[in-house]
Amino acid sequence: MRRHEIRRLTVIQRLIEGSLSVADAAELLQLSTRQVLRLKKRVLEEGEEGIIHKNRGRKPKHALPDELKHQIVSLYSTPAYTGCNDSHFTELLAEREGICVSVSTVRRTLRAAGIPPARKHRPAKRHRVRPRKERAGLLWQMDASQHPWLEDRGPKLVLHAAIDDATGRVVGAVFCSEEELAGVQPMTQFSQAVLELGISLSFARSPQAKGRIERLWGTLQDRLTMELRLRQVSTLEEANRVLPELIEKYNARFAVEPAEPESAYRPHPGSYGYGMATPSICSSRVPSPNPKKTSGKTPPVHLPVRPINHLQTILGASSG
Repeated sequence: MRRHEIRRLTVIQRLIEGSLSVADAAELLQLSTRQVLRLKKRVLEEGEEGIIHKNRGRKPKHALPDELKHQIVSLYSTPAYTGCNDSHFTELLAEREGICVSVSTVRRTLRAAGIPPARKHRPAKRHRVRPRKERAGLLWQMDASQHPWLEDRGPKLVLHAAIDDATGRVVGAVFCSEEELAGVQPMTQFSQAVLELGISLSFARSPQAKGRIERLWGTLQDRLTMELRLRQVSTLEEANRVLPELIEKYNARFAVEPAEPESAYRPHPGSYGYGMATPSICSSRVPSPNPKKTSGKTPPVHLPVRPINHLQTILGASSG
C-alpha cells in the first residue's frame, strides 16, 4: 500500500469510528464528500483492500501491445535505423513501416529496452536570439558542410545550401566533391555575379553570426545522412538526384510562415545570363600577408576562381 493510501485509510477508519465528520474527512483528504462516502462504503465492504484503486495491476486498454514494442526495438536495432533520433525514427516508422505511434511512445519503448538516445540533450545556452527577417527573400544564409554524408558507402562530399531567414526554408542545395564557397571574398567572380543581380553580400566571421544555417547543418547531418543510408546512395550523382526530394521533405517538416506574407523576392531579370560571370581568372588587389613598403601601391594579385556551374544551382533555386 502506498503512502497516500495509508493516509486515506487512517482518515476513513477515524470516520467509521465516529471521531471525524464527513466534512472534516473530506477537508483532510482534499476530496468531495461524495468521494469520501464512496471510500467509506468500500472499506466497510472490502476492508483495507477497498482503499486501493481498482486499476492497480491492470494493463491499460490503450497500452502498446508487447509485440509492437518488440517490433519497434528490433527495427531500431537494424543497420538501417541505428543512430536515428527518436523524432526522425517515429516519422520513418509511419512512412516506411506503417507503424503510427507518438514520439513519446517510441522514446519510452527504446529507453525501456536499454537503448540510449542518439544524441545527448545539453541544456540550452542563454543567448540573445536575433529575430527572423519579416519577409521571405530579405536574407539568405549560405554555407557549405563537410560531413561523411555517404558514411562508408561512397566518396566524401560537401553539401552547399542556402536557407531563407524569414521562413527557415532551404531555397537551394547541391552536393559537390569539394567546397566551392571556400575563399569567396568581395570582388571575386561569385560576388560580382550576385552584385550584378542587385544582391548585397555580408560575410559572417563566426558560426554565431550565421546561426540559422549552422542549426540547419545539425539537423541535416542527422536526418539527411539517415535518408541517404535508407536509399543506399553511394555516389555524387545519386546524392544530387535524390536531394531535391529530401530538401522538400525537410521544408515540409521545418519551414514556417513569414511574419509578413508579402514576398521580398524580385522577378528574375531574364536578360541576365549566369555565363556573364564565368571567367576562370579574375584579378583583384589584396594586401600581402607580409606587407613590405613599396611605391605606396598594393601590387595586383591574380586569384584563380572556379566556375560557378554548381553555385548557380543555389542562386537559381527560387528564380522560378
